[in-house]
Amino acid sequence: MGAEASAEGLPAEQRARVLIDRQLADAGWAVQDRKDPNLFAGPGVAVREVVMKPGHGRADYLLYVDRRAVGVIEAKPQGTTLSGVEWQSAMYADGLPDAIAKRAVTIEGRLPFVVEANGSETHFTNGYDPDARARRLFCIPRPGTLAKVIRDAETDPERPTWRAKVRDLPDLETTALRPAQITAIEGIEQSLAEQLPQVQGHTAGRWGAGSRRIVSYQIWASRFQPLEPH
Repeated sequence: MGAEASAEGLPAEQRARVLIDRQLADAGWAVQDRKDPNLFAGPGVAVREVVMKPGHGRADYLLYVDRRAVGVIEAKPQGTTLSGVEWQSAMYADGLPDAIAKRAVTIEGRLPFVVEANGSETHFTNGYDPDARARRLFCIPRPGTLAKVIRDAETDPERPTWRAKVRDLPDLETTALRPAQITAIEGIEQSLAEQLPQVQGHTAGRWGAGSRRIVSYQIWASRFQPLEPH
Protein backbone atom coordinates (compact mmCIF):
# COMPACT_ATOMS: atom_id res chain seq x y z
CA MET A 1 0.00 0.00 0.00
CA GLY A 2 2.88 2.43 0.80
CA ALA A 3 4.44 2.05 -2.64
CA GLU A 4 1.08 2.42 -4.37
CA ALA A 5 0.30 5.56 -2.39
CA SER A 6 3.70 7.13 -3.13
CA ALA A 7 3.26 6.35 -6.84
CA GLU A 8 -0.06 8.16 -7.15
CA GLY A 9 0.11 11.18 -9.44
CA LEU A 10 3.32 10.08 -11.16
CA PRO A 11 3.55 9.42 -14.90
CA ALA A 12 2.77 5.80 -15.76
CA GLU A 13 6.37 4.65 -16.27
CA GLN A 14 7.64 6.33 -13.09
CA ARG A 15 4.72 4.85 -11.17
CA ALA A 16 5.68 1.37 -12.38
CA ARG A 17 9.28 1.95 -11.30
CA VAL A 18 8.17 2.85 -7.77
CA LEU A 19 6.13 -0.35 -7.57
CA ILE A 20 8.92 -2.49 -9.03
CA ASP A 21 11.46 -0.97 -6.62
CA ARG A 22 9.19 -1.99 -3.74
CA GLN A 23 8.67 -5.49 -5.15
CA LEU A 24 12.43 -5.92 -5.50
CA ALA A 25 13.00 -4.77 -1.92
CA ASP A 26 10.25 -7.08 -0.64
CA ALA A 27 11.95 -9.99 -2.45
CA GLY A 28 15.27 -9.25 -0.74
CA TRP A 29 17.03 -7.17 -3.40
CA ALA A 30 19.02 -4.05 -2.53
CA VAL A 31 18.08 -1.46 -5.15
CA GLN A 32 21.01 0.77 -6.17
CA ASP A 33 21.64 3.66 -8.56
CA ARG A 34 24.16 3.00 -11.33
CA LYS A 35 26.20 6.11 -10.44
CA ASP A 36 27.07 4.75 -7.02
CA PRO A 37 26.36 1.00 -6.83
CA ASN A 38 27.31 -1.04 -3.78
CA LEU A 39 27.44 -4.71 -4.76
CA PHE A 40 28.23 -5.60 -1.14
CA ALA A 41 24.86 -4.26 0.07
CA GLY A 42 23.41 -7.80 0.19
CA PRO A 43 23.35 -11.15 -1.58
CA GLY A 44 21.16 -9.65 -4.30
CA VAL A 45 21.58 -6.17 -5.79
CA ALA A 46 19.45 -4.57 -8.51
CA VAL A 47 21.21 -1.66 -10.23
CA ARG A 48 19.03 0.83 -12.10
CA GLU A 49 19.60 2.15 -15.63
CA VAL A 50 22.78 0.26 -16.56
CA VAL A 51 24.21 1.19 -19.95
CA MET A 52 24.92 -1.94 -21.97
CA LYS A 53 27.43 -2.32 -24.79
CA PRO A 54 26.83 -0.29 -27.98
CA GLY A 55 23.66 -1.26 -29.79
CA HIS A 56 22.08 -2.90 -26.73
CA GLY A 57 20.49 0.06 -25.01
CA ARG A 58 20.10 0.61 -21.30
CA ALA A 59 18.77 -2.07 -18.96
CA ASP A 60 16.17 -0.80 -16.52
CA TYR A 61 17.65 -3.06 -13.84
CA LEU A 62 20.73 -5.28 -13.88
CA LEU A 63 20.54 -8.04 -11.28
CA TYR A 64 23.58 -9.19 -9.31
CA VAL A 65 23.74 -12.27 -7.07
CA ASP A 66 26.84 -12.55 -4.91
CA ARG A 67 28.37 -9.66 -6.87
CA ARG A 68 28.00 -11.39 -10.24
CA ALA A 69 25.58 -10.14 -12.90
CA VAL A 70 22.92 -12.81 -13.50
CA GLY A 71 19.90 -11.14 -15.09
CA VAL A 72 18.01 -8.10 -16.28
CA ILE A 73 14.60 -6.54 -15.79
CA GLU A 74 12.71 -4.62 -18.45
CA ALA A 75 10.26 -2.27 -16.69
CA LYS A 76 7.14 -1.03 -18.44
CA PRO A 77 4.08 1.01 -17.41
CA GLN A 78 1.14 -0.85 -15.91
CA GLY A 79 -1.13 -2.29 -18.56
CA THR A 80 1.71 -2.99 -21.01
CA THR A 81 1.50 -6.42 -22.63
CA LEU A 82 4.74 -7.93 -21.39
CA SER A 83 5.02 -10.56 -24.11
CA GLY A 84 5.44 -7.71 -26.57
CA VAL A 85 8.63 -6.39 -24.92
CA GLU A 86 10.55 -9.65 -24.53
CA TRP A 87 12.78 -8.63 -27.44
CA GLN A 88 14.04 -5.67 -25.38
CA SER A 89 15.02 -7.69 -22.34
CA ALA A 90 16.60 -10.31 -24.61
CA MET A 91 18.70 -7.55 -26.19
CA TYR A 92 19.97 -6.50 -22.77
CA ALA A 93 20.67 -10.08 -21.71
CA ASP A 94 23.31 -10.57 -24.40
CA GLY A 95 24.65 -7.02 -24.32
CA LEU A 96 26.87 -6.97 -21.24
CA PRO A 97 29.76 -4.50 -21.29
CA ASP A 98 33.13 -6.25 -21.12
CA ALA A 99 33.90 -4.96 -17.63
CA ILE A 100 30.70 -6.52 -16.24
CA ALA A 101 30.88 -9.67 -18.36
CA LYS A 102 34.18 -10.68 -16.74
CA ARG A 103 32.34 -11.49 -13.50
CA ALA A 104 28.94 -12.48 -14.83
CA VAL A 105 27.05 -15.76 -14.93
CA THR A 106 26.23 -16.43 -18.57
CA ILE A 107 25.03 -19.16 -20.90
CA GLU A 108 26.89 -18.84 -24.19
CA GLY A 109 27.52 -15.18 -23.44
CA ARG A 110 23.93 -14.41 -22.39
CA LEU A 111 22.58 -13.69 -18.92
CA PRO A 112 20.38 -16.61 -17.79
CA PHE A 113 17.58 -14.73 -16.03
CA VAL A 114 15.30 -12.29 -17.85
CA VAL A 115 12.34 -10.48 -16.28
CA GLU A 116 9.65 -8.24 -17.71
CA ALA A 117 7.56 -6.33 -15.16
CA ASN A 118 5.00 -3.53 -15.12
CA GLY A 119 4.23 -3.28 -11.41
CA SER A 120 1.22 -5.58 -11.56
CA GLU A 121 2.53 -8.45 -13.72
CA THR A 122 5.87 -10.25 -13.81
CA HIS A 123 7.19 -12.52 -16.55
CA PHE A 124 10.32 -14.57 -15.93
CA THR A 125 12.56 -16.61 -18.24
CA ASN A 126 15.00 -19.13 -16.78
CA GLY A 127 17.68 -19.60 -19.41
CA TYR A 128 18.69 -22.94 -17.90
CA ASP A 129 15.33 -24.48 -18.85
CA PRO A 130 15.13 -26.50 -22.04
CA ASP A 131 13.27 -24.47 -24.67
CA ALA A 132 13.32 -21.55 -22.24
CA ARG A 133 10.36 -19.17 -22.46
CA ALA A 134 8.74 -16.46 -20.38
CA ARG A 135 6.37 -17.61 -17.65
CA ARG A 136 4.11 -15.50 -15.48
CA LEU A 137 5.07 -15.31 -11.80
CA PHE A 138 3.36 -13.84 -8.77
CA CYS A 139 6.49 -11.92 -7.77
CA ILE A 140 10.10 -11.23 -8.70
CA PRO A 141 12.32 -14.20 -7.67
CA ARG A 142 14.44 -13.81 -4.56
CA PRO A 143 18.26 -13.66 -4.84
CA GLY A 144 18.56 -16.96 -2.97
CA THR A 145 16.22 -18.62 -5.47
CA LEU A 146 18.38 -17.56 -8.41
CA ALA A 147 21.53 -18.56 -6.53
CA LYS A 148 20.11 -22.06 -6.04
CA VAL A 149 19.20 -22.33 -9.73
CA ILE A 150 22.80 -21.46 -10.62
CA ARG A 151 24.23 -23.98 -8.12
CA ASP A 152 21.95 -26.73 -9.42
CA ALA A 153 22.97 -25.96 -13.00
CA GLU A 154 26.65 -26.12 -12.09
CA THR A 155 26.15 -29.40 -10.23
CA ASP A 156 24.14 -31.10 -12.98
CA PRO A 157 24.66 -29.23 -16.28
CA GLU A 158 22.89 -31.93 -18.28
CA ARG A 159 19.69 -31.58 -16.21
CA PRO A 160 20.01 -28.17 -14.58
CA THR A 161 16.33 -27.50 -13.74
CA TRP A 162 13.15 -29.35 -12.82
CA ARG A 163 11.85 -28.91 -16.36
CA ALA A 164 15.01 -30.52 -17.69
CA LYS A 165 14.79 -33.39 -15.21
CA VAL A 166 11.22 -34.37 -16.13
CA ARG A 167 12.39 -34.99 -19.68
CA ASP A 168 14.65 -37.77 -18.46
CA LEU A 169 12.74 -39.68 -15.79
CA PRO A 170 13.62 -43.26 -14.82
CA ASP A 171 11.41 -46.10 -16.00
CA LEU A 172 8.03 -46.21 -14.30
CA GLU A 173 7.61 -49.02 -11.76
CA THR A 174 4.19 -50.40 -12.74
CA THR A 175 3.92 -53.46 -10.46
CA ALA A 176 1.52 -51.85 -7.96
CA LEU A 177 -0.40 -49.76 -10.51
CA ARG A 178 -3.66 -50.41 -12.34
CA PRO A 179 -3.75 -49.94 -16.14
CA ALA A 180 -5.75 -46.72 -15.80
CA GLN A 181 -3.19 -45.32 -13.36
CA ILE A 182 -0.33 -46.19 -15.70
CA THR A 183 -2.12 -44.45 -18.56
CA ALA A 184 -2.77 -41.34 -16.46
CA ILE A 185 0.79 -41.10 -15.14
CA GLU A 186 2.31 -41.58 -18.57
CA GLY A 187 -0.01 -38.90 -19.99
CA ILE A 188 0.91 -36.46 -17.24
CA GLU A 189 4.63 -37.13 -17.68
CA GLN A 190 4.39 -36.63 -21.42
CA SER A 191 2.70 -33.28 -20.85
CA LEU A 192 5.41 -32.28 -18.39
CA ALA A 193 8.17 -33.32 -20.78
CA GLU A 194 6.55 -31.34 -23.61
CA GLN A 195 6.33 -28.24 -21.38
CA LEU A 196 2.60 -27.85 -21.92
CA PRO A 197 0.98 -25.01 -19.92
CA GLN A 198 -1.42 -27.45 -18.24
CA VAL A 199 -1.12 -31.14 -17.50
CA GLN A 200 -3.01 -32.95 -20.24
CA GLY A 201 -3.55 -36.42 -18.81
CA HIS A 202 -6.57 -37.45 -20.88
CA THR A 203 -8.20 -39.46 -18.11
CA ALA A 204 -8.05 -36.68 -15.52
CA GLY A 205 -11.34 -35.13 -16.58
CA ARG A 206 -13.21 -38.40 -16.02
CA TRP A 207 -11.71 -39.31 -12.67
CA GLY A 208 -12.90 -38.13 -9.30
CA ALA A 209 -10.79 -36.12 -6.88
CA GLY A 210 -9.89 -39.23 -4.90
CA SER A 211 -8.50 -40.95 -7.97
CA ARG A 212 -6.48 -37.87 -8.88
CA ARG A 213 -4.97 -37.88 -5.40
CA ILE A 214 -3.99 -41.52 -5.85
CA VAL A 215 -2.29 -40.71 -9.15
CA SER A 216 -0.49 -37.74 -7.59
CA TYR A 217 0.78 -39.95 -4.80
CA GLN A 218 1.84 -42.66 -7.23
CA ILE A 219 3.84 -40.15 -9.28
CA TRP A 220 5.58 -38.92 -6.15
CA ALA A 221 6.18 -42.39 -4.74
CA SER A 222 7.27 -44.20 -7.88
CA ARG A 223 9.15 -41.45 -9.71
CA PHE A 224 10.82 -39.16 -7.22
CA GLN A 225 11.36 -41.29 -4.12
CA PRO A 226 13.88 -44.13 -3.87
CA LEU A 227 12.34 -47.53 -3.31
CA GLU A 228 12.96 -48.89 0.16
CA PRO A 229 14.23 -52.52 0.34
CA HIS A 230 11.64 -55.00 1.63
